[in-house]
Amino acid sequence: RANVLRAAISGKFPIEDLSQCPIGQRTQRIPPRDPNGCTLLPGDGPILPLFPGSEFCLVSAVGLFTPACNAHDTCYDSCDRDKASCDADLFAGWRNVCNDIPNSICRANCQLNADEFATILNLIPATLFYEPAQKQVCQCCS
Repeated sequence: RANVLRAAISGKFPIEDLSQCPIGQRTQRIPPRDPNGCTLLPGDGPILPLFPGSEFCLVSAVGLFTPACNAHDTCYDSCDRDKASCDADLFAGWRNVCNDIPNSICRANCQLNADEFATILNLIPATLFYEPAQKQVCQCCS
């Protein structure tokens, strides 16, 4: 009861329904959690041989997408960012990493992987990762 009273006085309260607390009314309640890499990508984002002749690209690609995935985790924990902008930054990060690969076959394979991973991520509902993260680290200010 004291917490409810304190929340009513301060105008800040935990978020139960994100639709009732739009971006702009959310503030950080706790610091962002430590990122954990590419949660749904096997081996933390290895490049799979999707492009003909790309089998030799595998060894140097393990964990290639991890920095972009870590930034994505931090974005989901940021109260001023929406899912679409976080996901767009992740896709751009994956593509940018690929652009730095000098071998054209490996670069094309990497880009194909990035596009495939982006397609998969677009199928994941906000209720699986984004909304729980927002509810955990943000509070609503009325």
